[in-house]
Amino acid sequence: MINRAAIILKYKEPAILWINEVDPYDDVPSISLEEVNNDRPVYLIRDEDADTPETVERWISLNHKIIFENE
Repeated sequence: MINRAAIILKYKEPAILWINEVDPYDDVPSISLEEVNNDRPVYLIRDEDADTPETVERWISLNHKIIFENE
């Protein structure tokens, strides 16, 4: 058994607008919010980092740049 908590990313409209804006393939139809959220990324974090909403927020604050670059 591995003790981990999961953070599941859910894209919001500003991210979709940005994705469609920077897409180098203008001939491809734009991606929709529903399409991008069909298969969401999951990050496993230590249980200690998910004890309270504050510790989750702290983990996200410390790792948001890496997550953004990965996605």
